[in-house]
Amino acid sequence: MKTIVSPTVAPDDAESLAAVDVGAVEQDWPFLLGLLPPDWEARARSTGAFQRRRGVPDASAFLRLIFAYSSCRLSHRLTVFWAASRGVAALSAVALRKRLCRAKPWIGELLAAKLARHAPLPGQQPPGLRIRLVDATCVRRPGSTGTDYRLHVGFDLERLTVDQVELTTAAGGETLKRLPGRPGEITIADRGYSQRQGIAALTAQGGAVLVRVNSGALPLEHPDGQCFELLAALRGLEATAVGDWAVQTA
Repeated sequence: MKTIVSPTVAPDDAESLAAVDVGAVEQDWPFLLGLLPPDWEARARSTGAFQRRRGVPDASAFLRLIFAYSSCRLSHRLTVFWAASRGVAALSAVALRKRLCRAKPWIGELLAAKLARHAPLPGQQPPGLRIRLVDATCVRRPGSTGTDYRLHVGFDLERLTVDQVELTTAAGGETLKRLPGRPGEITIADRGYSQRQGIAALTAQGGAVLVRVNSGALPLEHPDGQCFELLAALRGLEATAVGDWAVQTA
């Protein structure tokens, strides 16, 4: 198969690209487009992410560039080389970086629209109640084999918007201590946030926490201070029953 080499990159970039799995933006691309909201192309123009072609034929090609750069962990240079070799787009690495910066509002809207399919509609929550989802993800530099950064994100289910973003080094762990809390607010998190100090910090501000229990990091007690054996309590339930116990943690 003949390889087309862009004049803006070195020929040995072909070897670097061959070591990367780009199947998601090639064979699986029609499937990925089917997961997007119906107006995803219109949102590209309304948010200012895609206004002029200049080497990028349409919004679909631009989105493929974004996916290739972010999900396949390509550098700017390898991304434009991949795009040129596949006939997706023709632009420089500098031009790609500028376009990626303008795409932030567009990608934010697509993310919110996707999450909204599984969330309550605005106005369905009780007045004064705010529900937030929090999680973190690892970020790697192109070519890295470990975690270089950690991205912490909060999502407001009432407004269907990302309301907090924090980027830390790999040493920045998942903790509820990073979040502001307020009365009438429920924060939902996975077991990575099942830590006593974080829960105490958030509830001290008047908020509530719904978290998957990590028994090693969150030992539970009866109100009188005696150890609460969670698994033993669960074994006493019928298959479809719901258990409710008053517990505390040190």
